[in-house]
Amino acid sequence: MLTMNNIEELLNQITVVDDFFTTDEMNNIKTKLQEPKWSFVGGGVDDIDQSIKSNFWHMEDLDDYFSNYLFNKILEKYKFSGKLLNVYANGQTASQSGVPHWDEGDLTFLLFTENWKHHWGGNLNFCNNEEVTKVVTYKQNRGVLFPARFLHYAGAPDKIYDGLRISVAWKIKVESEI
Repeated sequence: MLTMNNIEELLNQITVVDDFFTTDEMNNIKTKLQEPKWSFVGGGVDDIDQSIKSNFWHMEDLDDYFSNYLFNKILEKYKFSGKLLNVYANGQTASQSGVPHWDEGDLTFLLFTENWKHHWGGNLNFCNNEEVTKVVTYKQNRGVLFPARFLHYAGAPDKIYDGLRISVAWKIKVESEI
């Protein structure tokens, strides 16, 4: 069972888990992310330098499979209860880098969905005002749980990658241990 000390640890560290969901779950995720719901409204303004903006692909209004079934699997894995504030997918093509930002809520869980080669870039970068402090490489079915207050951004895929780098983000408000 997760104790309050474990919750405090989750609120202060980056946790990476490979092969987070089953093969069937990943197949369902990938099928649902092929639906024609993508729009070019993703990205935002750099939380450090407000003059810098990014744009990339975004899919809002993910269905019950994401907001209930998969969300509950995330909570079960980490053994805490929480409220889902938002779940959505971001997609980036070459040169579509994110900008450093903080998230809403207490924790963010990111899932990388695409079959990937490390030399395609697209890594998740954690940073401070001056430099990148930690890099989590993009890898299919890799789950990354981190405190929403950690400044981060998704790097753009390299120009040799001609697809869409997709991540699904769950924004979570921690309620208690289970």
